[in-house]
Amino acid sequence: MASIRAPYGGSEVAGSIGNTTFQRGTSGLIIRARASPVNPNTPRQVTIRAAMATASAAWTNTLTAAERSAWADYAVATPMPNRFGDNINVGGRQMFLRTSVVLVDNGGTVANTAPATPGVAAPVLLTLTGDTVSGIEVASVSPAIPVGAIIFIGEGIPVSQARNFYKAPFSKQGLMSSATTFPHLLKANTEVAIGQRYFYTARVVQTDAKVSEQVIVRVDITT
Repeated sequence: MASIRAPYGGSEVAGSIGNTTFQRGTSGLIIRARASPVNPNTPRQVTIRAAMATASAAWTNTLTAAERSAWADYAVATPMPNRFGDNINVGGRQMFLRTSVVLVDNGGTVANTAPATPGVAAPVLLTLTGDTVSGIEVASVSPAIPVGAIIFIGEGIPVSQARNFYKAPFSKQGLMSSATTFPHLLKANTEVAIGQRYFYTARVVQTDAKVSEQVIVRVDITT
């Protein structure tokens, strides 16, 4: 479903209308044919849905009224961007799920206690290198990983180097902490070959339950 904030076809359209999809890109509005959604029910989808179910049940059955209220207060103090880049209050439940699904998906538990201060974790940028001998490595992380924080990394399937946009699927690749030394090897899920392009995601989770926005970076295999 599309969100419209200007005349139809203008720069403030996001989502799908009929067979046309509008989305924001780095160069402005992108209009493309709508792709029919599929539900292959992959193992990754099953895992994420299970994490979502666990976190949703915890919100309803485990958290106290005071804990839910704290998450609601955190949401008010920490507006999040919508499709148009405007900051909005997404609500306490959504903020709780934003943190807890990431934690449960990676073998942790839900975050009952909301962050005590506003804001989200600062995102990090991975500098990647890759070749057919050493594989794919994280050469550095900027800014430095905060003490106690964890970076969860996802890996996309190898694609052509002509492809500049990649949305999914991403599989869990590993994690890094402030104790990680560099270069840090990322064990690719497929054989690394010349001509491939890999996309990776990075998301920071701090000890105070603050979660960063997901950053996507890429690396080309040329040697």
